[in-house]
Amino acid sequence: MLRESTLAAVAWRLTGRPMPYLHREPGQLQDRSAKGRLSFRLLARLATRIVSPSEQALRSWEPLTPVVATKGVAIRNAIEIPAETAPPAATREALGVPADAVMLLNIGSVDSRKNQKLIARAMERVSAKCRRRLFLVVAGGVFDEAEREATLQIAEHGGFADRVLFAGYRDDVPDLYLSLIHI
Repeated sequence: MLRESTLAAVAWRLTGRPMPYLHREPGQLQDRSAKGRLSFRLLARLATRIVSPSEQALRSWEPLTPVVATKGVAIRNAIEIPAETAPPAATREALGVPADAVMLLNIGSVDSRKNQKLIARAMERVSAKCRRRLFLVVAGGVFDEAEREATLQIAEHGGFADRVLFAGYRDDVPDLYLSLIHI
């Protein structure tokens, strides 16, 4: 039986539109079953582009299928910075983060796997020693409410709950990355 992702790829290619394939977990393929490797090979053949978060990860997939060499492209963090972006000051202002503050950015779902609680605990320790105010901005579309609440409790205990922002799904991730630049 074919995997859902493989069926979706076949359906997408039937539309005649270009199909990029983003593989986010480098090195995991070597540990997969034969069926998983076969599924990857099929997806790689169907894809018009294979996007990887690093050159090293891209090279690690070449032994699995030769098309990676011709279709593969490495985009750091799988984010391409467009030529036109919002000025960092404008993005910070929209988020309510002062220009002189240190901003920590966490892109991804709010869940135990991403461990925002650990970031909040570290932020609590660093805040005690840092003159500049720290802000934690969490951007992601999937929120585990229990994890969100646990992160906020740590922030409340540390006295910085007003500086933890759950920004939700964002389509301006390059702007967020660029806003990390201190002005």
